[in-house]
Amino acid sequence: MRAARVGAGGELGRRLLGLIVVATWLPLVLLSWISLRVYESRLKLEATDRLTGRAKSAGFAIFERLESLRSDLAAAVAGVAPSDRFVDLLTTRPSWNDRFESLVLTAAEDASGPPGSPELGPGARARLRDGLAALAVDEVGLMGPSLWLVSPRSGSRSELVWGRARLDWVWPELAVEAGDGEGWLLFASDRRRPIATSPDLPAGLLAHVEALADPAGSEFEWRDASSRTFSARFWTVPLGFEFGHPGLTVLVSEPYRVGESVAEIRRSLFLLALGSLLLMALVGIRRLRSDLGPLEKLAEGARLMAAGNFSARVEVGNRDEVGRLAGAFNQMANELERRFHEVEGTRNIAASALAAIPSRDEVARVFVDHAVPLASGVEVVVALADGSGGIRKTFSTSRQAQSEVEDLSRFVLPTDLRTSDRWVTGGDGSAWRSLKRGGETLAMVGLLGAKSGERDARAALLNGACDQLALAFAHVRLIEELDQANWGALTALARAVDAKSAWTHGHSVRVAEIATAIATETGHTELSIRRIRRGCLVHDLGKIGVPNAVLDKRTALDDAEISILRSHVEKGARILEPIAGLAEVLPIVWQHHERIDGSGYPKGLRGGEIDPEAALVAVADVFEALTAARPYRAAWDFDRVERYLGSQAGVQFDAVAVDALIETSARYGYWSDDLEPTLIL
Repeated sequence: MRAARVGAGGELGRRLLGLIVVATWLPLVLLSWISLRVYESRLKLEATDRLTGRAKSAGFAIFERLESLRSDLAAAVAGVAPSDRFVDLLTTRPSWNDRFESLVLTAAEDASGPPGSPELGPGARARLRDGLAALAVDEVGLMGPSLWLVSPRSGSRSELVWGRARLDWVWPELAVEAGDGEGWLLFASDRRRPIATSPDLPAGLLAHVEALADPAGSEFEWRDASSRTFSARFWTVPLGFEFGHPGLTVLVSEPYRVGESVAEIRRSLFLLALGSLLLMALVGIRRLRSDLGPLEKLAEGARLMAAGNFSARVEVGNRDEVGRLAGAFNQMANELERRFHEVEGTRNIAASALAAIPSRDEVARVFVDHAVPLASGVEVVVALADGSGGIRKTFSTSRQAQSEVEDLSRFVLPTDLRTSDRWVTGGDGSAWRSLKRGGETLAMVGLLGAKSGERDARAALLNGACDQLALAFAHVRLIEELDQANWGALTALARAVDAKSAWTHGHSVRVAEIATAIATETGHTELSIRRIRRGCLVHDLGKIGVPNAVLDKRTALDDAEISILRSHVEKGARILEPIAGLAEVLPIVWQHHERIDGSGYPKGLRGGEIDPEAALVAVADVFEALTAARPYRAAWDFDRVERYLGSQAGVQFDAVAVDALIETSARYGYWSDDLEPTLIL
């Protein structure tokens, strides 16, 4: 007997371990996760503030540089005589080339300004008339984006000083190599097209800025082609009051390093949490195993018994209440195992008898085979009734799987056995019970050699099995009757179809006999032969819808009449389609006029496209048709038919079926001269 084996702790142990995890480890993990989220939010806020500060610092630096350039415009015209034409001031200030690309004095009436300068708007002109400086930006100039400062000459309203500032002087950071992944951009009136960018601008930043759904926002995040995350911040320099311009916008972008730091901390926390969980599990399992192991063994033993393993036993070393409980459990298991074998034997008999091949002999043989474990020295006999009050065959547990007829003279049957539905005791101490279906006795079950005190117990033990055996016999008998009724109905249907014309009398039955012989010769299974025979009986069912004038015509059929006659294939299939029990014979009905070379009908199938059983039936159908008379010709003799079929073997007809037909006819002398005249196309 096998002792139950269990894992550490069992269900109760798992619950306790789970409670420990939920009460201690899970809160710590949750607290760590919340702390990490707070830390991440704080780092992100600090990174945003730092990035904003960098953008503001850059913006104020630009503002200071613009203020310096405005002062330079006033100093540039000092000592220069008034003029009504363009005056290039850089010729007198060559050292200012580092801050100005162009520095020109013009008449105020000249609205176009110096070459390459942008057209001033109404707002800028109004500021100049008021003696104030203005800032103009040309984003799409011929020589690239440009930044112009325009100011009236001090003390004069008739002259203007135009200065095109160098962008790398206005914002020196644009010409300086930035850090890893950093980028700087300067925008004018919008945030789509920059007028200046840093030399090492990260790939993809400009495209992302152009694709922004809301360019008015102050910050955003973006990813490059390698999925690296960046943060970006806009800040607009306030130039409206001093320079009459909406403001230049600075964009600063740098890698989002907060995510990398948090990811590293997250990985560390995960490893720490996993390690602590494993340590807690190892310590908890070790402790719970020593405390709960015996109880788990008892629970596992009960599960094994519930699953049908009645040989399971529990072994524990405890001498306390758990040990005594284990002893009581093992004693209960011994008793249950003994009773189980008795009940299981009865169940096996019943189940096997019902699942046996639908034959009373097979059912009886299976019954006695499975009754051996219950017999225990007592002989169990099943005697099959022959339907006329006698015994046809017997089967016994003392002579396994016997099938010979046995002399019943050794049995002393009770006189009232056939009239009783209960166990009846015979004169020799045997016990018998008859199995009936209605008023008909199908079989008798006997117990021989049992002691008087044991006989009733054995009979009671077999009661359930006998009831199932009676149902099995009744089931077999019903199948036999239904099968006979089925064949009778199909035969009657075939005869009804064949009786439509004097030329088709007996045709379907004869085709069934010929096809059955061919199928047997070629080694078809019993189920296949049964299917072929059923298909033959209904293969011409569609001729019910063919007029007698076509079937009985004594001259050759014209094309229209041939089409009508051939339609019997589809008509027969349509008639049978609603009958689920005949679905398996539909291929025979559809294809028994198809030919190997594709010359058949209705679909002109070729070779392997034709159902093998339908191809076999086609040979039997043609053989029967040619050996029978037609209205317009006499029947062929057998030699002529065999020669014709042999010449068409592998061409129109299945060669194996043709060879089998000829071999069967030669060996057994089938197809004698008593063939009745038929008509088939």
